[in-house]
Amino acid sequence: MKPARFLCPVPEHHGTCALEAAVAGPAGPRAEPVDGAVVVHGTLTDALFAAVRVCHPTRHVTLDDDTLVIWPPTRPGT
Repeated sequence: MKPARFLCPVPEHHGTCALEAAVAGPAGPRAEPVDGAVVVHGTLTDALFAAVRVCHPTRHVTLDDDTLVIWPPTRPGT
């Protein structure tokens, strides 16, 4: 059974969410929301990393081996 379609929980996007497109395929990485962040596990390319950064310009995005994280927004003074 194919998992439910992933909908990116980040409210602000610049254009179409590159992450939603990447996880749509059966062999794509898997993504899950975790406490205001989005954590993606799987085979990730530099091109996907760049595309996610472009479509989430207000968020800090990191890539470490097979884990991409779209971090939650920071609060002033923290």
